[in-house]
Amino acid sequence: MEVEIVGVVGVDAQSQIGSILIGGAATYGVGARKSAVGPAVGRCAGENIDFEWTACFMLFLGAGRESFDRFRLDYYPAEYDPDLGTSPREIMKKVYERAVRYAQSFAPGARSLLFSGATGLGKTFLSACIARTVADRGYSVCYVSAEALFADFEQQKFRPHEGEDVTRKYLACDLLILDDLGTEMTTQFTIAALYQVVNTRLMEGRATIVSTNLPVGELDRRYSAQIASRLLGAYAFYKFSGKDIRMLQKTMARPTEDMNR
Repeated sequence: MEVEIVGVVGVDAQSQIGSILIGGAATYGVGARKSAVGPAVGRCAGENIDFEWTACFMLFLGAGRESFDRFRLDYYPAEYDPDLGTSPREIMKKVYERAVRYAQSFAPGARSLLFSGATGLGKTFLSACIARTVADRGYSVCYVSAEALFADFEQQKFRPHEGEDVTRKYLACDLLILDDLGTEMTTQFTIAALYQVVNTRLMEGRATIVSTNLPVGELDRRYSAQIASRLLGAYAFYKFSGKDIRMLQKTMARPTEDMNR
């Protein structure tokens, strides 16, 4: 599936995390709500989807840093942890290897993934690596923060633009990556929107990667038994372990560009 780039804007790397849709022959674009140049607009060939990139994800995508070979296992403790039954480094080695295999073998109908763990353990970085690799292989990938996704569903529900569905890309792309689930303000509306995304994509055999800092037991309490059942039952579970890499990076005074996020 190709993405025809109609316009692309440049944005600051610290801009609000939002959503982008990429795919097809390493063609990428990013757009931002706040930009002196204006939004980027693309068209997803084959699906006849017109969309506006209303926010940006510049932490990794388009910055050239989201490659698997930059993932550093030495940030994870090698010491045995009795609570884990192994070391965080061994756990993360397996997570990394599984993520690489997933990205390199991705195809329609691939299983969905749930990334769970505390902040700063590399969930976003590995998600971005997968996004880059899968898009390079010609598939459409939509990467969006939970906050931005729910904002788009709210806009579509209460402030729709005539002839435009800003949520369709989340249901139609080959791979949806939903980042930082649990950081949004949870309401009955966001729960309903999340159920629609998770259930629709499962029913249509479209893969989704969800990353969250929430403990597994919190998913049921925060959202619903129906959503938790799908995330924990139908998704492959990747547990991230270790210490906050951002804090380690600061302590070690190493360049931030190599940091797993």
